[in-house]
Amino acid sequence: MAISAKDVMTLRQRTGVGMMECKAALEETQGDFDAAIEMLREKLKGDMEERSDRQASEGAIAIARDDGSVAMIELLSETDFTGRNESFLAGAEKIAQIALACDDGEVTLNSEMESIVDDLRITIKENITVGRGIKYSGGTLGSYLHHNHKIGAIIQGEGDMSEDLLRGLCQHIAAAVPPLVP
Repeated sequence: MAISAKDVMTLRQRTGVGMMECKAALEETQGDFDAAIEMLREKLKGDMEERSDRQASEGAIAIARDDGSVAMIELLSETDFTGRNESFLAGAEKIAQIALACDDGEVTLNSEMESIVDDLRITIKENITVGRGIKYSGGTLGSYLHHNHKIGAIIQGEGDMSEDLLRGLCQHIAAAVPPLVP
């Protein structure tokens, strides 16, 4: 089966993988996009295991909120450039949204979160891991995320407090740089 450049480009846009790898995957799967995506994922996931020993100490923080919950996660990468990458930040936000469905307290990685991390590793070609994560529900909740996605704070209180007060408290917490308190 002849694989067109358009098909290769479509697969590349969906996966973020190089053109030659996409072409080879489409040829091997006789043009089946879903099978090609799965094949690329498995092949490149193995390649990424080799990078797992590299230190991931850069990255970004993401915060997600819904009506009665707030979650904050730390997504780590090897370089600060990756920590500012749009797809990396979007992945961090997706993981934070998924964390809203987790139990209160420390966030434990689930298969949906791992899938997002694997996709980022394959696309960006760096060791990427979820560092810490926390989720609170109930009470009065506040959050603050600094524009650089490196500093954030969430707070859970009791009683009636305004959004402005809670945001201000979170900003002061972030500015004071206290140790992580779960």
